[in-house]
Amino acid sequence: MGSLAVAGGHPCIPAQTFEAATKWPHYGPSELEAVSRLVTKGEVSRSDTVLEFEQEVCKLCCCRHALTFPNGTLAMLAAMYAVGIGPGDEVLCPSNTWWGSISPALWLGASVSFCDCEPGTLCLDPEDVLRRITPCTKALVAVHLWGLPAPMSELRDLCTRHGIALIEDASHAHGARYKGTPVGSLGDIAVFSCQASKLLPMGEGGFLSTDSSDLYEAALLIGHGDRLGSFSSTKTQHRLAATGAGIKARPTPLVAALGLHQLRSLRRHVASTSEAFRALETCLDSIGGFARGQTPGDAGAGRVYYEFVFRYSPEHFPGVLAPDLALILQKEGVRCDICRYPLLHQLPLFRVQGDIRDHANSSSSTLVDAICLPVCETLQPRLLSLPAIKTPTLELAEAYDAAFRKVSAHAETVVDLCATGALHE
Repeated sequence: MGSLAVAGGHPCIPAQTFEAATKWPHYGPSELEAVSRLVTKGEVSRSDTVLEFEQEVCKLCCCRHALTFPNGTLAMLAAMYAVGIGPGDEVLCPSNTWWGSISPALWLGASVSFCDCEPGTLCLDPEDVLRRITPCTKALVAVHLWGLPAPMSELRDLCTRHGIALIEDASHAHGARYKGTPVGSLGDIAVFSCQASKLLPMGEGGFLSTDSSDLYEAALLIGHGDRLGSFSSTKTQHRLAATGAGIKARPTPLVAALGLHQLRSLRRHVASTSEAFRALETCLDSIGGFARGQTPGDAGAGRVYYEFVFRYSPEHFPGVLAPDLALILQKEGVRCDICRYPLLHQLPLFRVQGDIRDHANSSSSTLVDAICLPVCETLQPRLLSLPAIKTPTLELAEAYDAAFRKVSAHAETVVDLCATGALHE
């Protein structure tokens, strides 16, 4: 086993050895040809390619409607607009997620109430959600964090009983299923991000999916108002077909072309990544000081892996902070980092009193005290993450296993290096 690399030993994984295994996205001749064809035809602003992509998304999500956007945050804005979120409303959301999961609510004039997570899954805790529902609560954003579906049966029941719209944020979970049903069809409306690191990488891009024609037509007002003329109903929003809601949010067809081709290989990518990370979870569960990041429960069978989060034990590594342990693992050749999502309820954007439009114009805005979410506040500092392994090999799995076992076996050295400051000398 030898000494730790940070203490002068040899790393378990030589530098750059497995660069190809984690390289992402994978674009090849078919994507290049599709994009080049659109450029040659001059279809860089409007093209039927976008509609073709949306038809394939409907198949993926088993829903009737899909709508493409330049990014997932704009898709979330359209979803929230569609369910009627506005001034005086409140939207519930987990704190341990990307800010784009909830920030559009602020732009619509609503307030945000953050909820705690379950200690095992790291997804929303339905019991905490129930405690935070008020007469002002209009919607709940359920995030399928790191590719693990949220407890949708319980959340759906809560939302139905209280008359709350259920919005899925499936940005980590392309291709995932919950009890056999595809994500994207589990709530009233769902949002996906397709930024370059996602399982369905379109460079930038996003889409929403829904089975509701009413919600779809309302969402069209965010950037797609010109499509309203194709509907025969005489709803009020059809009067806005020329302008929509005054927001331009139409994607370039180039991203739709990338998305079409990436959809064809999504199942294969998901299968290879899942196989690799399930093996690594089994490995971590047998090593002292480390454990899988999420215990999936009944949602595990259909989960996917956007990134791989894992935990370390403060009892095994007393006094060791996550950034230091990540550095030690990095020295062993493990592409490891701290969990990159700060808890949203602690960030100034969600603690400043008043309208979001006032934030940039005031340097003396009052910050309200952050609420206490004990589970995510306890667990988030203990989480580390690995990038998705897209081309797994037995050699890679064995090397990662050796690196984790080595660091675990040298726990006393790790603690001493961190306590004395020698790690950063």
